[in-house]
Amino acid sequence: MNAAVRLSCLLLNNDKRRENFNAVPLVQDLSLSGDKKATKTDVINLIIEQMPIPDDKTPWNNILEFKSNPDNVGRFSGLRSWVNKAAKPGNSVNEIKDELEYLLHQYRKSLEIHNIKFNAGVIQSIVVWSAEIAENIAKFKFSEIAKGFFSTSQSHAELLKAELTAPGHDLAYIYQANRQFGDNKEVCN
Repeated sequence: MNAAVRLSCLLLNNDKRRENFNAVPLVQDLSLSGDKKATKTDVINLIIEQMPIPDDKTPWNNILEFKSNPDNVGRFSGLRSWVNKAAKPGNSVNEIKDELEYLLHQYRKSLEIHNIKFNAGVIQSIVVWSAEIAENIAKFKFSEIAKGFFSTSQSHAELLKAELTAPGHDLAYIYQANRQFGDNKEVCN
């Protein structure tokens, strides 16, 4: 009965002939299924919706390597921690879904920015280092040559640090799984 009342109100509110008309369903329970308080199962189901399914051509070895990669093991621990926090009493399914989508978007954008910075830094290091190496060899400044070797490593370390501190880093496992096994779709369309 509640569904029929809600549908009638929806149809009336979208009727173009009645522009200044608002229909409100008079029912005992106005909450939608997404407004219900989330359980851990609900949170896990939201996570599963975001996880890619490797295609039939993906070798099992690739899947096992992904799961056993120490970085991914750590990322999975972060994901479990986020699931436990999200499943705390008081959160609705819709709130958790919105937060999940937002954090995945924030994490992806943050990594895009840091990857651009990292790639630009590497290119800058190569160009500057190449010019400096010729100059420093001529002047016998071998300490300057050695510094050039470490600038790229330092840029890579900064990228790794950024991954650990990016907004939504607890959801990095989902991001990595989509990069590895997804069909190159954007996470959380």
